[in-house]
Amino acid sequence: AERIALELCFMPGHHVELAALTPGDGQLQLRAQARGVACHDLAMRHKADGAVVGRLRDRLEAGRFDILHTHLVHADIIGRLATRGRLPTLSTLHIVERRFRPWHAWGQTLTAKWGRAFAAVSPAVLEHGVDRWDLPLEKMHLIPNGVPTEGLPASPRDIDVLFLGRLDQQKGLDRLLPALALAQKAGTL
Repeated sequence: AERIALELCFMPGHHVELAALTPGDGQLQLRAQARGVACHDLAMRHKADGAVVGRLRDRLEAGRFDILHTHLVHADIIGRLATRGRLPTLSTLHIVERRFRPWHAWGQTLTAKWGRAFAAVSPAVLEHGVDRWDLPLEKMHLIPNGVPTEGLPASPRDIDVLFLGRLDQQKGLDRLLPALALAQKAGTL
């Protein structure tokens, strides 16, 4: 999500600003600021910090933005609460949440009416948004993550896989390794 947000900041011909619910490690903000992108820390103190909705609303009103683009559940919900449909809001869904988080579904469902569009990074994420979060299918758009491979030279290696991510069950590494073993055994790798 952070990489995508940073790439959007550098689109030519557009003025983009970043608003972070929490500062994180600060690396994203530093990289954005180095390229002249304004960054705002909304200072969310905890996940139920309702005051952050007002701080975001104030920032949006001060900046006279054309669109709000949110990433991940908390930002999606807070962003749509702050705009309540008065500003077109695009929410990008990045994960299929397997942990028991009923408040995610509740918040997404409750605020979905204020979302203009929803982008899902994979078919599984799109299905999750519709089936588990009750997001409107007619507003869903599939925009896959990834790097275009057209024009890249063929690899001389037998296996062209690099896993990059947290070593966390959410990332699915526990499924990737057995799948690679099966594919290799079947001769498809």
